[in-house]
Amino acid sequence: MSAAADESAYITLAQAATLLPGRPHVLTLARWAKKGVRGVKLEHRRFGRRICTTRQMLDAFAAALAAADCPPDSAPPSPTPRRAVGRPRTATRRQQDQREAEEICKRFGL
Repeated sequence: MSAAADESAYITLAQAATLLPGRPHVLTLARWAKKGVRGVKLEHRRFGRRICTTRQMLDAFAAALAAADCPPDSAPPSPTPRRAVGRPRTATRRQQDQREAEEICKRFGL
C-alpha cells in the first residue's frame, strides 16, 4: 500500500488514539469529533456504530487547534498577578484594584 493511500485509509478512533502523543482515551477522541475543542471539531465518518477518521483528518484537526491557540492578530495575554490566598484585601488595595479594572475596561471600550 502506498503512503498516500495509507494516509487516506479510515481508522477507528481507538486506532487513532494510539497514533497521538499522550495516547488520549478513545472517548476523548469521540468528544473531539462530536463537540470539538475551542470551536474545532475532529472530522470523522460514521459507519453504523463505528466512528472513523483518517491520519489526514487528525493532522488537519491538530493544525486547526494550533491556529486557534494563538491567532496571528492578537497579542499573548499578560500574566495575572497572584495574590496570597487567605489574606483579606485592605481598603487601599481594593481601591487600587478597582482603578486598574476601570483602566482595563476603558482600554477595551467597555
